[in-house]
Amino acid sequence: MKNKYAYAACFAATLSFLTACGDDVTEVTNVNESASLEQVEKYKNLPKCEDENEGTLVFVKDSAKVYVCADESWMQLNGKDGKDGKDGESGKDGKDGKDGKNGADGKDGNGGSSSACEVTKTDSGDFDVTCSGKSVGTIKNGADGKDGQSCTAKENKEKNGFDIVCGGDVIGTIKNGADGKDGSNGDDGNACSFTEGENGEVTLTCGEKSTTLFKAVCGTGSYDPATQICGYTYDEDDNYISGVPEPQCKDWSEIYSWAEGQDYSTWTYSVRDMFCDEKGVMHKMCEWEDDDGKIVRKSYAWDEYCDAENKKIAKKIPCAEGSKDMRKPTEYCYTTNDNSKVRTAELLVCGSGNSAKEYSPVTHFCKKSTGVLGEKKICAKNPNKADPLNIDIRYMAETNMDDQTSELCDTRDYQIYATQTLENGHTWMVDNLRYAYKGKTSSLDSSSFCYNDMYDGKGGTCDKKGRFYFWSAVVDSAELKKSDIYCGYDEFESCKLPETVRGICPEGWHVPSADEAEEGLDNKSPEYVSVSLEQFENGTLNWATAWSGYWTSTDASETGARRMDPVYGLKTNEKHVAFFLRCIKDYEKEEPAETTKD
Repeated sequence: MKNKYAYAACFAATLSFLTACGDDVTEVTNVNESASLEQVEKYKNLPKCEDENEGTLVFVKDSAKVYVCADESWMQLNGKDGKDGKDGESGKDGKDGKDGKNGADGKDGNGGSSSACEVTKTDSGDFDVTCSGKSVGTIKNGADGKDGQSCTAKENKEKNGFDIVCGGDVIGTIKNGADGKDGSNGDDGNACSFTEGENGEVTLTCGEKSTTLFKAVCGTGSYDPATQICGYTYDEDDNYISGVPEPQCKDWSEIYSWAEGQDYSTWTYSVRDMFCDEKGVMHKMCEWEDDDGKIVRKSYAWDEYCDAENKKIAKKIPCAEGSKDMRKPTEYCYTTNDNSKVRTAELLVCGSGNSAKEYSPVTHFCKKSTGVLGEKKICAKNPNKADPLNIDIRYMAETNMDDQTSELCDTRDYQIYATQTLENGHTWMVDNLRYAYKGKTSSLDSSSFCYNDMYDGKGGTCDKKGRFYFWSAVVDSAELKKSDIYCGYDEFESCKLPETVRGICPEGWHVPSADEAEEGLDNKSPEYVSVSLEQFENGTLNWATAWSGYWTSTDASETGARRMDPVYGLKTNEKHVAFFLRCIKDYEKEEPAETTKD
């Protein structure tokens, strides 16, 4: 212990400018960061004095004192003016000073106040709490309660009632009820009457008001015949049970395709086997056998479907992006020109085995001979706005659908035609042309016609069978006239047609000549000449599909032109008689071989 004190004393003498260590020491008047001492902001931040830091000098900023770690405690070293500090015993750094032995931060605190906190009542009746001369808070008395005030009701004529006033404030208004009508017109208290109507309806009339009630009975209860049907069901033993109320259904076409557009208001059904969904569409119950062999029957929502194979109710998917119409994953959606209702059908299969793929004929086509699936191309004026569900004319196969069969988009009116390539390599339209030619050269050369237009004026078959044309319309005589070529009825010498006549065919196609028509007949197109004399004589083909035939571009006389008859071959017919037209695709014609003279 003596060594420790001697060690500390040596440091003390050094800083108090004594010669206790045997050497003269230059007087130091200031201790700051340049003195190379460790520093702390406050005395309380000094670390614990232990063997590891014994002899350490630390300058404490808040008291401007230097402390040494000795004998397991921090000891203050005296300043330059003597042992008791700058101002003597009672000075700032003296015995009773802030940092002195008995001060607030002193080790023993024996000189501190024995009563550190006091409470003083203020003029407002509150109490201030002061500790060591510092205010630490105020304890407030509760405010004096006001005298209770009674509430009064004051008449308010504007609101036809009474204002409730409490303490001078209106806290609400109680309104008077409206004056009741005199009951002098009552019927001795029997003011209501009943009137029976049809289907169990009963009208209840009370004064000026009336409502309709129903007394229709279904089984042991009642039902509303305006919205319900009194149907039936079966119990677990398959016994018939009648008298089961069930909702009327708007649409039974999901079960019976022939029922579309029928009146279903009186149709009854078994609630065990069928159900009506939220949209009023009738469905069969989803039914499967569970693991115990028990039959399970469940209904489902309009956007769900029955997946009986997997024993569950599954979700449908939209027919198209943003569409509210739904389909099963195994179905495709479509509409047609004559029916805008969205319908569904099972996806088709392209190919076989592991390479087989399901597809929608609305958007894709299949090369049946190779099993290759292709995407169809939209044939519409504005493809971006084309109806993605229209199966009729919106889509076409961009390449051959099946070997020699493909489709043609006529960009003039966006009609689609099936085409076929024959054995000689020439491609023909399989469908009759439907282009509505409106040119006119004379009273006998007018326009084009639908079948019924020619006879009863009703129209309506053009989209299926094609249009009928006079020969002058076929070769587009109105356009030829612009080049001083006059063709049509009663014209022959002036009708100087080019070798290939586009006429009213789509771009890239032309009206077949008589020679080309014969070549088509010789190459036995299964579509172009699929008719036979036997079929015609047996009546399986009518005149509009067989006898009428097709115009060629070959002029025969002033009044006649050549026509290809599928049964009898080339014929000459009057130019003012209307026939169908099938166009042939343009191709490079071979130059005839040169002949040499012997």
